[in-house]
Amino acid sequence: GGRGLASEPRNRLRQSLVVAEVALALVLLVGAGLLISSFVRLMQVQRGFDATNVLTVNMNLPREKYAENARTIACLEQTLERVNSIPGVRSAGVTSTLPFSGGAATGFEIAGRAFAQGQEPLADIRTVDAGYFRTLAIPLRAGRMFSERDTAEAPPVMIVNAELARRDWPNENPLGQRVTMKDWGPPLTGEIVGVVGDVKADGLDAETRPMIYWPYPQFPNTFNNLVIRTAGDPLAVVAAVK
Repeated sequence: GGRGLASEPRNRLRQSLVVAEVALALVLLVGAGLLISSFVRLMQVQRGFDATNVLTVNMNLPREKYAENARTIACLEQTLERVNSIPGVRSAGVTSTLPFSGGAATGFEIAGRAFAQGQEPLADIRTVDAGYFRTLAIPLRAGRMFSERDTAEAPPVMIVNAELARRDWPNENPLGQRVTMKDWGPPLTGEIVGVVGDVKADGLDAETRPMIYWPYPQFPNTFNNLVIRTAGDPLAVVAAVK
């Protein structure tokens, strides 16, 4: 009896610890369930591209060596030609920014429309080639993709995503519309020749934003990324790509 009375406080402490452990386990269980539920919902979000067997390679060119646009364009063209010739490579393309990596944006004007100061529409901007859309399986919704005729000397053209087309031309055909990019050097005006599917720029949990694509010969950059789709394991071509 003496021992029983002496152990009473310890029993209460033990019971309290058990209750605390059960409560903590319940909280962790609920948290894990919510995390799994969120993960499942994210995996069901349409990202807008297919990354199966795709290798990406950062390819930033030193500005002091590639100050001239013609030199940058020639380097990218030669690189893509050689990469496409590697055994096991199905297609390759180039982009200034990869999906899920954020990226630059620009204010722009639409021919025939007036906007108040500071109220001009905004869109993300990417510099790509036709191989980029093909490699990531980004679908064409209307018009055409970029081609070899969209050179630096040709009339400037652009492709927009479906979100931009819905926002700025909800009841019109965006093809043939003229848009002027304002925030990246001198104003650059181009004609919309195609509409492609939406791609998540900032991640699966972010909203899809309007996007404008320029062909890299008409708006070259020294910061670039290669996207390379292979027939098998992409890591098998890393040495050859390097």
